[in-house]
Amino acid sequence: GVSGGMPGNADSLAYLLPKMLPGSTWSITGIGKDHLPCMLLGLAEGCDGLRVGLEDNIFLEKGVLATNAQLVERACKLGELAGRTIATAADAREILGLTKHI
Repeated sequence: GVSGGMPGNADSLAYLLPKMLPGSTWSITGIGKDHLPCMLLGLAEGCDGLRVGLEDNIFLEKGVLATNAQLVERACKLGELAGRTIATAADAREILGLTKHI
């Protein structure tokens, strides 16, 4: 959780999931210590994406500073372990309905 946000836990997700429109594309992130548990929870509940980056979490593990690349790599490994196909940048743009800028 973060000030002004919902707690990063299963109860919050259980509250939100039934309120989403059918067919919604959703992703999850956790701030700080909630980062890894939220990713695992999201994968278990069928999320479409994991948000990662140093703006949300600066540690790879307790006391070990991370790089963005390490956080992305860990998210990809978790997704693969959960049986997910990892989206390329082009895949992500298509999933999100983003168009190319000229």
